[in-house]
Amino acid sequence: MVQIAKMQVEAEIKASAEKFYEVNWSTEYEKLNEDSPPPNKYLDFVLILK
Repeated sequence: MVQIAKMQVEAEIKASAEKFYEVNWSTEYEKLNEDSPPPNKYLDFVLILK
């Protein structure tokens, strides 16, 4: 069962002079209550996207 009220994932992509890209990921989530476990399976999915 999902116990997250809100989850937001952002990726900021910057191009460098050497034709490489820098990607900065940030994640913010809000649990339904304090006893809810962290959303590890969703955070693991975001790591796969890297």
